Amino acid sequence: GDTSLYWTWTLTGGDPVTYWRIRFGTAPGVYTDDYVISDPEVMSVLLADFLPASGLYYIVVVAGNVDGDGTQSNEVVVNATITSPSASLSPSASQSPSAA
Repeated sequence: GDTSLYWTWTLTGGDPVTYWRIRFGTAPGVYTDDYVISDPEVMSVLLADFLPASGLYYIVVVAGNVDGDGTQSNEVVVNATITSPSASLSPSASQSPSAA
């Protein structure tokens, strides 16, 4: 099956969350890439939606709003296997010559 990243969050003051930023990289504490989810109601994402390839990744989630990014979550480590969907091509239909 598909593997997802899930998180929970509690408002502790300030403006409400308007987006989530998932920061990730291939070394502990070094987040070289990010993926933004603009719907604050979404609190999970498929790993295949944002990780570029299979491998070991270090991931944190950050809540954000008009004031910018907040404090990041605890770091999680995933050893992800990302497979691309197999593409199947169906032969194109050939058109018969029409009688005049």
